[in-house]
Amino acid sequence: MPNYKIFQDNPEQAKIKIYGTDSAGDVQPLLTSTSGVMSTSGIVGVSGSIDISGSVAVSGPIEITSSSAIGISGAVTAGISGSVAVSGPIEITS
Repeated sequence: MPNYKIFQDNPEQAKIKIYGTDSAGDVQPLLTSTSGVMSTSGIVGVSGSIDISGSVAVSGPIEITSSSAIGISGAVTAGISGSVAVSGPIEITS
């Protein structure tokens, strides 16, 4: 994509498109649903902190591996249905 200069007197009208590469190395645009929700498949790697506000819905298994502590602050309420398998020590402090 050429790097054209943009002169826009309404900044909210300036749009940004984000691209990434697929497994074949081809450039693909980041897609969103009609309501603006970003979707992805495969493995997503994140380095650093993630701030989430609102609810998180997960379908499928969750695997968390960390060489350091995983912290949760604030009240935690959970409704769990189905089985839960834990391997390794669990430490709960108040």
